[in-house]
Amino acid sequence: MKTLSKKNISRFGLGTYLGAPNDQNDELLLEILRTIVDNNINHIDTAPVYRAERSEAVIGNFLNKYYKGKRDDLFITSKIGFIPYNKNLPKNDDEFLKNRFFTKKIIKPSELTIAWQCYSPNYVEWQLEEIFARLQTKYIDVIYLHNPEVYIREKKSHNYDELFYEACSVIKKFIDKKKILNLGIATWDGLISDDSIELEKLNKFFINLFGNGIFNYVMMPFSSAMPEAVLKKTQIFNGSKISAASLIKKLNLNFVSSGPLYNGKLSTITPPDLIKKYGHSKWSNAQHHLNFVKNANFIDSILIGIKQKKNFNELIDVVNHKNDESNVFFKMLGVTK
Repeated sequence: MKTLSKKNISRFGLGTYLGAPNDQNDELLLEILRTIVDNNINHIDTAPVYRAERSEAVIGNFLNKYYKGKRDDLFITSKIGFIPYNKNLPKNDDEFLKNRFFTKKIIKPSELTIAWQCYSPNYVEWQLEEIFARLQTKYIDVIYLHNPEVYIREKKSHNYDELFYEACSVIKKFIDKKKILNLGIATWDGLISDDSIELEKLNKFFINLFGNGIFNYVMMPFSSAMPEAVLKKTQIFNGSKISAASLIKKLNLNFVSSGPLYNGKLSTITPPDLIKKYGHSKWSNAQHHLNFVKNANFIDSILIGIKQKKNFNELIDVVNHKNDESNVFFKMLGVTK
């Protein structure tokens, strides 16, 4: 994974989903953005639904008012598919949808799913233009389809050409103009559930539409509480069942992990002794769990949400920690490799 200027992507990146949509959390995010780039973290992930579009707006403000480096040294990603609130939480969802989308004919009511997803070409184009306006950038390094497994399950279909062709045709226009550099999918349980996305089949769909070299990124959760990406065989490759992590590598895709603290829950859970063995004795629970994910060499970059400077300092301690032994990750798992 590299930026447009060919710099390596940092081992950890910033997820920007934390916090209610208010001015106070905007300020906290802005301060964290300034802190991470000063500490050589260049991977920033966001989405319209994160904090009612405010996270993207803060990133855009940061890029244009505070960031003194080159845009090409940063790796900025966003997502499409879900319907976001706009700056604040509305008092009435039905009125919000009607006033912002239905009356303006951005979305037809029949195109909106129960989970508030929409992949109609008109909506996708509108959402992409809105993303660019908020981020105030000429290009985005990756656009992810946001939790496409939710859409697939609601439609009860694995016909990816039927489900995503029109949306991806719109994305292709942005790719052809070099405004979107890569495509990806961001999932929760989409690759590890019993009714998983068929990644090899989806990859072929993207290659047929975009050619090689466009679909390059898979984002999915990985933590000591959710290790299914490597331990559960839910994907098919050449007729055999393999793990999602294995298939991602066999398809030459990049693995971006999310949820290293399992939505914050692991900060209150003492890790097993095998995990603590390879950390520092004075570390917090969260640091030990982060170190577990850090040592998973099949992961290319790890996204973590941070709001407070204290948590950032703990992360830097983990980033700088070194182990002399090999195969530390598998030893933490108790697996011989």
